[in-house]
Amino acid sequence: MKTAAGILALALIASPAGAALITADTLGNDNATTNDYYGVQFVSGEGSVRSVTFDVSGTAGAMFDFDGVGNFAAGTNPVVRVPSLVGLSPSDFSYVWNSAAGHPSVLTIDFAPGSFTAGDSFRFGADTDFLVTDPAPGRVFGMAGVPFTVRMESGSEASAAFTQVGSTMSGAAVSVAPEPATVCFLLMGLLARRASTRW
Repeated sequence: MKTAAGILALALIASPAGAALITADTLGNDNATTNDYYGVQFVSGEGSVRSVTFDVSGTAGAMFDFDGVGNFAAGTNPVVRVPSLVGLSPSDFSYVWNSAAGHPSVLTIDFAPGSFTAGDSFRFGADTDFLVTDPAPGRVFGMAGVPFTVRMESGSEASAAFTQVGSTMSGAAVSVAPEPATVCFLLMGLLARRASTRW
């Protein structure tokens, strides 16, 4: 079984130069009872994150439960841990509705421009139902291979599936390569430096 440090180390090794590395984890015995079950961290790299998405739609019947009954604080929205990322609130969470489940199955967090950059992190709570097991310890996201997607303000986007780390934890690490224009400028700089050494 992989460890959280191992997943992060592999992602760092695989990341191209200048890439943004963003990780997510699910941790705890059940996401219906804690406001810090989910974590997102911008580990390193350039740019700022526009949004991150958790998608449980690949598991039949799985859903985020915001009907106000029987979940964390009878919630109708995710609960952001305090203190958390400055300015993040339930209104920054949006959903894709799953008509078969009668609830949303895709959860997206949108950030204000420039507000989520390297070194930033936050944790939150959001109940799920029918995602492998109920209660839902952190391992279920890895057992189901739930995709975690990161979109940068530059327009770059990448995804990674959660991997089970332990009996109560899963993790995902997404490396978002720089935009082609950024790579082009880096190459132009290297070529200009090389050309200047020839004369």
